Amino acid sequence: DSGEFSHRVNKSIYFLQVTTQQVKNSINNMVIDHICVFLHKVFGVAAIAVFRWMHKYAIFYSFQIYLPNIDHRSLSRRAICVWSAGSVTTVGAATGTMRAMNKSQPAAIRLSVSIVLHHSCLDMLDRVLQSLSRSAETAHSAGCVDEVQVEVLDNSSDEAFCKRAEAAIAGWPQSDFFRVIYCSLSENRGFGAGHNIAIRYVESDFHLVLNPDAELAEDALRTGLSSLQEDPGIALVSPRVEGEDGAQEFLCKRYPSLFVLLLRPFAPRLIRRLFRRRLDRYEMRDLCSDGKEVDILLASGCFMLARTTDLQSVGGFNERYFLYFEDFDLSIRLGSQGRLVYNPAIHIVHHGGYAARKGFQHVKYLIRSGITFFQEHGWRLI
Repeated sequence: DSGEFSHRVNKSIYFLQVTTQQVKNSINNMVIDHICVFLHKVFGVAAIAVFRWMHKYAIFYSFQIYLPNIDHRSLSRRAICVWSAGSVTTVGAATGTMRAMNKSQPAAIRLSVSIVLHHSCLDMLDRVLQSLSRSAETAHSAGCVDEVQVEVLDNSSDEAFCKRAEAAIAGWPQSDFFRVIYCSLSENRGFGAGHNIAIRYVESDFHLVLNPDAELAEDALRTGLSSLQEDPGIALVSPRVEGEDGAQEFLCKRYPSLFVLLLRPFAPRLIRRLFRRRLDRYEMRDLCSDGKEVDILLASGCFMLARTTDLQSVGGFNERYFLYFEDFDLSIRLGSQGRLVYNPAIHIVHHGGYAARKGFQHVKYLIRSGITFFQEHGWRLI
């Protein structure tokens, strides 16, 4: 049918763009190897000192004029690796030495990240990617991750927006450590379906589902990845979320009732005050306010850090949910793989809003997905 055909087209586009990026990275690595060899031939054993001088005074930044996909951190990391292997005489020898070194080292820890766009604010996306890059560097320095690949999957229908988004991502410096790939999807099949394009085919140890409006604290990935690495019984970690005003948002939830779901977005403020205790219990304010780790049932899709194998084992997101409740459904199914843990040491800032504030179309998505959720997992009226 048309849905299956569209899924295959999106899958093909995804693989094509990933392959293209891998080819670019290979070319970049070859260029870097030639730079290393040239410096070694000219300066001999003093090459590493020359390199450090060039790095100190940002000489390598000039290469970005001609090689926009190479940044000075990539040059630094690869050059030091080549020179630490010993004398360099040819590019082939350098590359072969590096491969031999890699075989004796433990397997790299890989993190994949998926971000789904739908006419999203590109300035905010840039802020999110910058925060993600800083957090990844902190985690890398702590030995928690060796490779990070970010998939930006665009559900937008406006061709002009897609071109601006692609140009914005193309401007991001790529390296062996941190890569950002843009993929425009041929059809908008929903939030979960967009993430599934990445989840189903990535080969990583951990995967982060991230909103394009969620900024990470610098130690967010280090803390989250450490939790997953230290406790194999944890399937997913969820962060402490703050709004733009610094106030905590309580996005981890207990199992909802129909009454509570209707009360939160639609009831007048006076009515909500009358049922404040019930709403607070649903939002787990009794457990998520005191700074302690807590086992949870339902996590928010704005930040879901999990083991890739667990996500793939449960089939990723259920694509029956176009928008809303897909994160609740996934949380329940991930519970079969291990514990879901709220870790308040992981901090993010969420710039989003509730469905009722986003217009009638979002309210329709909310109601439709809510009905699907209750049909699949059981109705609770009060």
